Amino acid sequence: MPKAALRKRLLHQRREMPVAAVQSLGRRIQQRLLQSPLFLKAGVVALYHPIQNEVGTDLLLQSALRRGKTVLYPRVDGETMAMFRVASAADLKPGAYGIMEPHGNESVGLETIELMVIPGVGFDRNGGRLGFGKGFYDRLLASTPYPGLLVGLCYGFQCCDDLPTLDHDQPMHYVVTERELIAARDVAGGKLTAGL
Repeated sequence: MPKAALRKRLLHQRREMPVAAVQSLGRRIQQRLLQSPLFLKAGVVALYHPIQNEVGTDLLLQSALRRGKTVLYPRVDGETMAMFRVASAADLKPGAYGIMEPHGNESVGLETIELMVIPGVGFDRNGGRLGFGKGFYDRLLASTPYPGLLVGLCYGFQCCDDLPTLDHDQPMHYVVTERELIAARDVAGGKLTAGL
């Protein structure tokens, strides 16, 4: 299926989800990541603020702050995106595209981030990601070497067998659904299964 058609179908399916399902499945997905070494071992974590029924990150934020982790959120400026530190949910204000963004001035380079949690319209078991098509995460990750882990959060129906991807698309290391934590790829080329 072409990217545009698949994006439209998955977005429609996600937007039609009942509020109770968004909340309950989102909690299960977050708990799966919270209990994994991926989250527990990371000292610097980048999150996102959900829109249009994306998997929430509120439990991740609360747990990270409680554990003394450094927490970052993205902020868009024109065609670029950068990560900024937040000390609480109160540090987020409406920004580009109506998405809640950090309003502070403490930007943090990618080289310090150990775990980046990324939203998507769809993912596949090889780490492929289908976004909204604006390319903010892909450009950010291509702008400088990123040594950390990329984790996509999605509902089970958003996890496809094989997504159409392009050379500039940045693949995830892991994909987390309400049912499983999928080890998609490793920087060295093998599967990332240690400690899971």
